[in-house]
Amino acid sequence: MKKDENCVAELVKKFQSSPAFDTKIFSSIWSEKITDPNSYIGVAVINGLIIGYVSGYIHSAFYANGLVFWVDEIFVKEETRKVGVGSMLMNSVEIWVGERNCNLIALATNGAKQFYPQFGFEETAGYFKKYI
Repeated sequence: MKKDENCVAELVKKFQSSPAFDTKIFSSIWSEKITDPNSYIGVAVINGLIIGYVSGYIHSAFYANGLVFWVDEIFVKEETRKVGVGSMLMNSVEIWVGERNCNLIALATNGAKQFYPQFGFEETAGYFKKYI
């Protein structure tokens, strides 16, 4: 699992913009996520190399009348995009949350808005963030 952690960390470095990547914080979050039964990390592997990942977690929400899976992050290496890797990752999410009786999958995106409708996602609200 340490190899997976290191490979995903390299992808996160390419994905993350702000704040700056911190190896210790990443490792702590990784350890927390892989032991939390409500968290999911899926990886895409080609020829033994991790070329993409998806991460998220389950939580309860009143508006969803039950459990929601929130996709925190999905990232595919630039040179392996548009060949089905993102679709494979999203399909893995759907299988995982289906086994846990979630009512909804939710995420926020700006750059990949055209990607999600093919999976039945509807655009419904904006997303705001504030680093503290």
